[in-house]
Amino acid sequence: MGHVVVNPLAADAVLRHAILQAGARLGDFARSLMYENIGKDADTITTQDIGRTAKEGDTFALTILDDLNTPSCSCGNIADLCSYTPGRAALQAAKKLANQGKYDTKPGDVTEIWLRKAIAASHPLAVKVLHDATYPLALQILQLATGIGWTSSSSWAGLH
Repeated sequence: MGHVVVNPLAADAVLRHAILQAGARLGDFARSLMYENIGKDADTITTQDIGRTAKEGDTFALTILDDLNTPSCSCGNIADLCSYTPGRAALQAAKKLANQGKYDTKPGDVTEIWLRKAIAASHPLAVKVLHDATYPLALQILQLATGIGWTSSSSWAGLH
């Protein structure tokens, strides 16, 4: 279930941004793994190309994802469940937020233990990470419920 795209709007936005940036930053694009994989035609870029080359460490692909704050998974997918919800993803997101300087926390202070305690204490950075990690999971649950025909007037008891 983890390798299911749960935020298709984010994936579409990343794709549009990548195509636009390939033209706007032609030099960076031409030096990228993505360019080597797909050739000169930026219109042929797919979300799979972005995820795969980001997984391989391509600076162009990683910058595209970073520009829109969209996570990628070690499987090569973008905006999928496993890129948002595991502890490692939450810890990475917390360090990234701390690095932005908007919170009173230094990136080096962010550890698994710190994050656990900060969530319990409702630290603003930790609450943001918790929200960002659980929203895609909640969305996936709603999509699943809709797929099986559950509506607001349905009863969970009647779904056995």
